[in-house]
Amino acid sequence: MDLIHRLAKWFEHNRGLAIALGLVASLAWTIGCQSTTAALGDDMTRPQVEVEATVFMAKYEAAIAELNNKDKLKTDALLFFRDIAQKYIPPPFASWAMPLASIGFAVIGGGAVWDNRRKDKVIAAKK
Repeated sequence: MDLIHRLAKWFEHNRGLAIALGLVASLAWTIGCQSTTAALGDDMTRPQVEVEATVFMAKYEAAIAELNNKDKLKTDALLFFRDIAQKYIPPPFASWAMPLASIGFAVIGGGAVWDNRRKDKVIAAKK
């Protein structure tokens, strides 16, 4: 009890110094530590967020390059088939080829959507 009484007396006598020491300690605690964020799921510091951003950008650029390659292949295939159609299909039929192809793709797309809805109902029924 004597130690507690002496500490209380010291704090009473040096109140300003005790408050200043407490403020300095709290500032050192908050300023001395690295800032963290939980925006990406885990608590991460700035260097960790920068690494995550670099990794994400590399994946993003690879995905965009892959999509560009696939789009180029589709365009090349479409141009190839268009050129063949222009050379070998008689002109009266050529004017109907694109609308017929569009209708065919619409039917195929509608069938795919219908099939996905059917599968969703089967999966929901199993849950």
